[in-house]
Amino acid sequence: MAASAPQACELIDACRLLCTQRKAKHRVHRWGAFIALCYWVSHGGGQPKLRNLENMPVDALMLKELNSHPFLKHVAGFRQVRSHETPHSTPDNVLGVMATCTLKLFQHYVEKLGQLYTRDPTVTRVIPNTIFSVTSYNLGPRTACFKHIDFAHLPFGLCSITDLGFYDPSKGGIEFPPSATILIVSGIVAHSNVPVQTHETHYSVVHYSPGTLFRRVDNDFRRSVDFIASLSEGALAVQERQSSRREMYLNRRRICILK
Repeated sequence: MAASAPQACELIDACRLLCTQRKAKHRVHRWGAFIALCYWVSHGGGQPKLRNLENMPVDALMLKELNSHPFLKHVAGFRQVRSHETPHSTPDNVLGVMATCTLKLFQHYVEKLGQLYTRDPTVTRVIPNTIFSVTSYNLGPRTACFKHIDFAHLPFGLCSITDLGFYDPSKGGIEFPPSATILIVSGIVAHSNVPVQTHETHYSVVHYSPGTLFRRVDNDFRRSVDFIASLSEGALAVQERQSSRREMYLNRRRICILK
């Protein structure tokens, strides 16, 4: 399967040359100066219902090709899925890194996001064998992220990052070779990466889930403002109850680390 990584890189580079976001105004953003193709469950803007992000037709077609590429599907399953524990994954029985290292956290994703997809069948997973709700293909060609914190991510959750390309990993601070994957707590830890050399290429594939999706489930599948307004116990009591989630999340995070 590792032999197909170069083919995945070729596909990613071809998408970079064809996507509608190759114009300069799309290339500089808070994460860096590179082209990114994203597919996610949309939740912002005060919208009453969740929906899948709508991309331009050309971009949507390229995302479909990327999501169905055997290597990229394999990497997604290797990182995240214990498929027999969720009905929304492919029947490959892959035991993923996240399920192995942080089983309770993995089960939290399966439970909460599983309810989300079951409640609204019109919302679909990015890749069938991943529990994460967002995939971002950072198309480079020399992807270098600014130092940042992803505040919208689930604070105690994990973000999966896989590096691809043709570069010398010994030239950076940490030797992180092509096709390697790391799981980080991206919602509370600042992170970045150094640029590769000018004759090299570097792409990355990122999977994560926004915290607001979990809050939607906790709020009976409604926005927080609508959920609070519907309760008779009063907004203050509800806010106090919601503030107690912080300690619960911290405890869950400790349990996840210790399995």
